Amino acid sequence: MEISGFVSQSELDAMRRVAEMTLPDTGVILRPTYARDNAGGGSNVYAPAGTVHCRVDPTGRISQLGETAAVAGFAYDRSMVCPWDADIREDDQFEFEGTQYIIRRSESDVSWRVLKRFMLKAVEP
Repeated sequence: MEISGFVSQSELDAMRRVAEMTLPDTGVILRPTYARDNAGGGSNVYAPAGTVHCRVDPTGRISQLGETAAVAGFAYDRSMVCPWDADIREDDQFEFEGTQYIIRRSESDVSWRVLKRFMLKAVEP
């Protein structure tokens, strides 16, 4: 992996180790699998795919779409920060303290890939 700028690979690795020490929580990554039903259809069923060290914070943030987005249900309930290389995919969900969340948006495209942040929306019961 080529690093441009003034940070060497060993410095970036050290930054990642330090950043990971700031992640006090643990959550469960839920990965969808398609389950057929008896009527010929089916749906996604989410099953644990692994755990991830993270930091989960409450948030009142509304997406960059503004107030209209809040009316449409795009307000975020929490943000989650995890290691830069955590295996979290676009269609995964996340479980933390007994609540299941939809991963709404990733904020992982930054210049130094030390941590990545996801915005979470609680799954409606």
